Amino acid sequence: MVRKIFVDSRFRAYGSFANFEYTLNTGVVHPKCRAYIDQIHIPNVFPTIHENNQNLYVVESWTTAGPTGHTRKRKIPLTIGNYDIQTLATELQTQLNTNTFLPVGNTYAVSHSTSTGKLTISLSGPDSPEAAIWSMQYLKNHSDLWVDANSNQVGTLIADDDCHTALGFTHHGIVNVTTANALTGNAHVSILPFHTVYLTCSHGLGTSEDSLGPRGGTNILRSIVVNTGFGNMIHDQLQNPFDYVALEAGQLMSFGFALRDIHGRDLPLNQGFSFSILLVEED
Repeated sequence: MVRKIFVDSRFRAYGSFANFEYTLNTGVVHPKCRAYIDQIHIPNVFPTIHENNQNLYVVESWTTAGPTGHTRKRKIPLTIGNYDIQTLATELQTQLNTNTFLPVGNTYAVSHSTSTGKLTISLSGPDSPEAAIWSMQYLKNHSDLWVDANSNQVGTLIADDDCHTALGFTHHGIVNVTTANALTGNAHVSILPFHTVYLTCSHGLGTSEDSLGPRGGTNILRSIVVNTGFGNMIHDQLQNPFDYVALEAGQLMSFGFALRDIHGRDLPLNQGFSFSILLVEED
């Protein structure tokens, strides 16, 4: 016997589109069975830059007359939105130059290459300006160094809230840009903010021992490849016969579902998504 349960986050009991409690009108009594997730439909409306990947960690330095040096730290947020490589380059240039500590006359410029898909940051000015981009790995390993009593833009270091992957600056240490040496990303711009997303269940199906995520996350029902561009639908169907959750005989009534990223954070989803659950009785 096979039974189907159709779930749509627009009809949640409470919560958000991406993280919600779902309650059936009538409980489903079932024998010992396997629960398969099938027919997942997610609108790809995830902006290139969102609240969890919008920040650039930069240290600015320059010289003035005499040997005195100046250094200031900046946590620079890019504007949340959907971008292509050209508009992303423009946005990066705008935010680097907005409220910069560099003296007047020292400016950033950001260009892009359509052939390589990479961004290049350059600096010009009379005060030997330099900028260092700190990678997230370096920040995590040296979190005690991200302090600056003289900067009103130092912000708070939050793990994995950087836009470095989106911009193509995926180095593991510190990279620098000077007036003599521009800085080109080591990877192409990543317009899609997510490459794989995860449908998880906090309760109702399985336990935290059924599956582990790439970073040891809670009960993951399915990993879903984002294989469409912005504004299209992501359709994912069951293909692996071993991709199931074992259920003992009982009753299903309420669930806690969430769509999460590789870091276990809720996706920035402002529309509903749906999927079906197949209950297949074990012989």
